[in-house]
Amino acid sequence: MSDEAFDRFPEKEEAGIPLSPSSSSSVSVTSPMRKASAGDKGMAGSTAVIVDLETTKVDFTELPPQKLLCPDCGRVYRDPQLFSCCKARSSCRTCIQGLKEAEGACPSCGESSWESEADGETQRNVNELYVRCLHVSDGCLWFGHLEHLPRHIERGNKSGCVFIKLPCPHDCGEKQPRKFLEDHAKNKCPNRPYKCEYCKEAEGTYKEVSTVHFPTCPRFPLPCPNKCPEGPIPRSSYENHIKNSCKYQDSLPCPLAAIGCTAKMRRDKIPIHLEKGVASHMTLLAESIIKGKQELESKLESLPPPQTVVAPPPTPPPQPLNTDEIDAHFEELLKSKDDEIFKLKRDLAQLAREKDRETRELQTALDKAQRTLEMQEKRLSLAEQLSHTLTRDLGILRQFIPSPLPLTFTINKVSQLCQSDKWWYSRPFYSHVEGYKFGMFVFCNGVLDGKGTHMSVFLYLVRGEYDDNLDWPFRGNVTIQLLNQRSDRQHYQKVIRFTDDTPTAVCNRVVDAEMAKEGNGPTQFISQGDLTYNSEKDTEFIRDDCLKIRVASVSLKTAAPRTPAPGGGANTGTLSRNLPKDSLLIHAQSQSVDSNGDSLTSPVAKSPSCRTSSTTPVENGHSS
Repeated sequence: MSDEAFDRFPEKEEAGIPLSPSSSSSVSVTSPMRKASAGDKGMAGSTAVIVDLETTKVDFTELPPQKLLCPDCGRVYRDPQLFSCCKARSSCRTCIQGLKEAEGACPSCGESSWESEADGETQRNVNELYVRCLHVSDGCLWFGHLEHLPRHIERGNKSGCVFIKLPCPHDCGEKQPRKFLEDHAKNKCPNRPYKCEYCKEAEGTYKEVSTVHFPTCPRFPLPCPNKCPEGPIPRSSYENHIKNSCKYQDSLPCPLAAIGCTAKMRRDKIPIHLEKGVASHMTLLAESIIKGKQELESKLESLPPPQTVVAPPPTPPPQPLNTDEIDAHFEELLKSKDDEIFKLKRDLAQLAREKDRETRELQTALDKAQRTLEMQEKRLSLAEQLSHTLTRDLGILRQFIPSPLPLTFTINKVSQLCQSDKWWYSRPFYSHVEGYKFGMFVFCNGVLDGKGTHMSVFLYLVRGEYDDNLDWPFRGNVTIQLLNQRSDRQHYQKVIRFTDDTPTAVCNRVVDAEMAKEGNGPTQFISQGDLTYNSEKDTEFIRDDCLKIRVASVSLKTAAPRTPAPGGGANTGTLSRNLPKDSLLIHAQSQSVDSNGDSLTSPVAKSPSCRTSSTTPVENGHSS
């Protein structure tokens, strides 16, 4: 069972019954949902959700009681209306409108002139029926009150049903379940924004880039036609790869084809051919040289005889140089070079001055930035000191905040629980303000070595909203009292201890589920024989077939060094999505709810996942 099955853990205002789908009764009706109008009397408020049960298929977890079925149409009430003449019965709005149009009399008192009004009590009972999600066939495991169904399947509710289909945000025309919509919009939608992953230049939608740009992209990978191991080749290197580097390119001539070698082979075979064919290549080379020599001799024999060459006239002697002109020329040349050197020195001096000025400006800016950084570091240090001080003061102030304990729960139908394998569990509670969150499970007929003789009590850690600020694993003592209903004394009390020897699966922080996989508590909390009236001790724990059990206090031990955050430490408690076969909440076969809103559940033959706690009785098992 996935973690989603625990999303509806029983709370004060909204609770789901963890029924096994195979064991529950299923009734399918149709129902559109609407908001209650101002004229609907008796409803909890003007914003209450009314389910009309007309067109949307609703899957009830069990058969609705007969009192919630319309006597006219035989289906679950759809907007029930009460006959105002006698107020003896109700009908659906559509049924009562049909009767009024037919001018029929009241079915109960026979009054011919009557009016109708909204039946708020019946509507509340209908809204409290347990239903499954409309997308249960797609795999959604949510279940809860009918009035909570519209919020669960609301399109705008991001924490609602993950199987509801939503249109693609890129207007591609497809609809995807909420759980797959992000992956579709990011990786699969043809209209998603896309930048070419090969050249990093072309941008547009994926459809535009893949159809227009990919056929011309210079970096787009193309497969080698020879299937060489170099893999896909960028389009810009494709031609050069085929021509010069592909090892599997076939029918290439031997590099010594010029001397007469006619062999053709793959490129990777050429070195082997050259190595093995040295002798044959040398023979071809010798033959080529001899043949060339013969051709050269034949061409020389065919040339005409040489002609007589006439000698050119003698060159006149050079004239003597004029030294004065040469000296004047060099003086002018040196003067022009001196002028150029002077200008270069002047320009260099100007550049040096500008460079010095820029260096001074940069140093000034750097010094200013350094001073600013030092000031910011001082402010940050002061802020950290202030944060530590405020955290310490907040811890001191929390000690003076009233604790939410003691907290008393009532268990009804105790006689049935003592004769069956059903258990009772409480709504979650906190150890103190912004503290640890627990859930309590009571087996009136006992489990393990207490089965059939004792009552067993277990505590389970529940994921809470303040877990980030707490020390883990939990270490402390929880005092549980069974109240004496004859007088406010002689209450039976035991302490459930969470020590260093307690397994980590019991006391570690709950991260991947709503509740810990294993619990802690005594399998022999109290003997079943001690629950009834005892005249000597003046105790009576069962009265009117109910027990009252109290969480008296939670004392915390001095915290050890804080464990790493979830996902980074070895001591972090982790709940697998596939829980063990003996997990407490997986193997629920049937379930009912007592008058206080707490749940009674019947487990399978295997025992629940639990740990036996060391307990300490007070005054021989009783305390005042």
